[in-house]
Amino acid sequence: MDMRTTAIDMDNPSVYRMVLVIGFALGLIGMMNIYRRASFTAQGTIVSSKSICLNGQHARCSSTYVLAKVGSASETFIAVPAEYSLPKLLPVGTRVDKKKWHLTYSINGVEEGGYSAASSAALIAFGIFMMIYAALKNAALRTDGKSGYW
Repeated sequence: MDMRTTAIDMDNPSVYRMVLVIGFALGLIGMMNIYRRASFTAQGTIVSSKSICLNGQHARCSSTYVLAKVGSASETFIAVPAEYSLPKLLPVGTRVDKKKWHLTYSINGVEEGGYSAASSAALIAFGIFMMIYAALKNAALRTDGKSGYW
């Protein structure tokens, strides 16, 4: 039985194109995580709360809140699983204040939202590193005459 291993041809510019695309995708994922957290607004007092949990477990809950705003109509906000927004399962009467483009929020006047942008920043940095690496390696292939054109 002939067992051959297949190695990646590091002189092939397609390898670096793939690294470039993967780096771009990782950076985009990191930016979208921060954007989703910062881009919403939720201000008011919870007057209605309904939570639905998958399989009865509290790990995958989706909560729909109706927030009464001061001096205006109410607003509905949905906190879905795997999202860095508001906590799930907040009780009625809770005062929520999340301003747009802020990564933190307050619950009953207490600053909350220990969202760490470190993981997202690490994804962005690693994605940028991969893109720079791919560009430099491709440029090196071109100067070596190994047809490293994009």
